[in-house]
Amino acid sequence: MSGQPGQPQPAPILPAQGVVQIGQTTVALTTGPIPPPEQLRAYEQIVPGAANRILTMAEQEQKVRLSILSAQVRQSARGQWMAFALALCFLAASIWVTLAGWPWVGGILGGTTVVGVVTIFITGQAQQRAPAQQRPPEQ
Repeated sequence: MSGQPGQPQPAPILPAQGVVQIGQTTVALTTGPIPPPEQLRAYEQIVPGAANRILTMAEQEQKVRLSILSAQVRQSARGQWMAFALALCFLAASIWVTLAGWPWVGGILGGTTVVGVVTIFITGQAQQRAPAQQRPPEQ
């Protein structure tokens, strides 16, 4: 083929071979421990009892997640009660020091206690909202 330099050259014509190859790719995305029903049936056909084992595994995983969540809630509640008791002790000490004749010490002790508790409360609320907005919704 002759042509001028810089000009696109036509593609060569290939002889017809009579074979056409078509490809298709399928991608399936699942979330959660339980596969879709079609896959569950396929597992059951390959390994009898596999569907029951998969469902049992999912139930056990859910129990573990719930126990972890309830432990976290108990721990959080315990920490809040301890923080409350500690704040009350500091406020009581602040009042006692103020009545004992050192009002500036009592003011500093009481003021820092109140500011600290309010700061922790506000930052804790902000931290609880932020991850909830960043997480994708659970299905």
